[in-house]
Amino acid sequence: MTDLDLPLAGRTVLVTRAPERSRALAERLRALGADVLVAPVTATAPPASVTALDTAVRALDAYAWVAVTSVNAVDAVVAAAARTGVTLAGLPPRASERADGIGTWVAAHVPIPNARSDRHGAGATRWAAVGPATARALRGAGVAVALEAHGTAGELVAAFPAAPARGAAAETGAAPMTSSAPAPQIDAAPGLAAGATPGSAAASATAATPDGTGPGRRVLLPLGDLARTVLADGLRAAGWDVDVVVAYRTVPVALPDDVAGLARAGRVDVAVVAAGSAARELARQLGDAAPPVVAIGQPSADAARAAGLTVVGVADHPTDHALADALCAAAHPAPTTRSDA
Repeated sequence: MTDLDLPLAGRTVLVTRAPERSRALAERLRALGADVLVAPVTATAPPASVTALDTAVRALDAYAWVAVTSVNAVDAVVAAAARTGVTLAGLPPRASERADGIGTWVAAHVPIPNARSDRHGAGATRWAAVGPATARALRGAGVAVALEAHGTAGELVAAFPAAPARGAAAETGAAPMTSSAPAPQIDAAPGLAAGATPGSAAASATAATPDGTGPGRRVLLPLGDLARTVLADGLRAAGWDVDVVVAYRTVPVALPDDVAGLARAGRVDVAVVAAGSAARELARQLGDAAPPVVAIGQPSADAARAAGLTVVGVADHPTDHALADALCAAAHPAPTTRSDA
């Protein structure tokens, strides 16, 4: 076989994700010739209190949109739905517990098209996702994804529909439907606007219409505690009333001694980082011994550079296939051409 057949032959690649999230990528990289080490540097934990998330999930029918940026957030929302007895998209799913304490859905039935919503459901709320993995996780929970951005939170902001005009219900003669659920008290997440009163938007909000263009102006963002403010800031600037809830925490995980030893001996050629938090934690644990990295997207690449890591590749899309392509390109950079003056 040639380098074209096994473009990663002789390379050791560290994948800094949890094993259950890395299986497909690791298999693909091994098929390309790489020696793959899977060792997460972060893990997901429940928030210090789940009260705010649970209250927001009970009030889903008062939101025009829920925008989800990660599989971890999907897991947190469906776990909250299990705790509170809320049915997502008209389905009665089953909940199971992961080792990290965040619940995941295993849908019990085929999704019901155009499921109706009542005070215990969320059928009138539209769902948006960042990235194909997040969208797949939502669909696996029986939730229809109305809007999907393939790359970043900024792309979701750009694709988001215009916020309905304030007072639209009065102008059209529609009677606003007030939610029977209590207004959520929002955790102090990064996306909460400075000076905002938690839950203040909820106090006077009305429920969404099924197409998201009625009187409902509220958007729920269940985010991690380290999430950037790009999505919340962008949607607020576009006129939406945004509630940010801490859905999960990101906590550090020490690299195994053998993996850290290989890295410090210079025997890890490249690492894959799929989140800014992973990039920062890799840099914190390994310092100058950290290998160069390939990032799943530009935000992760920016975080890696800010942490002092060398970025040798960025995936075109947040998928395993694109990450593998970026790793192959980094292993065999195209020769630069000189033009003589």
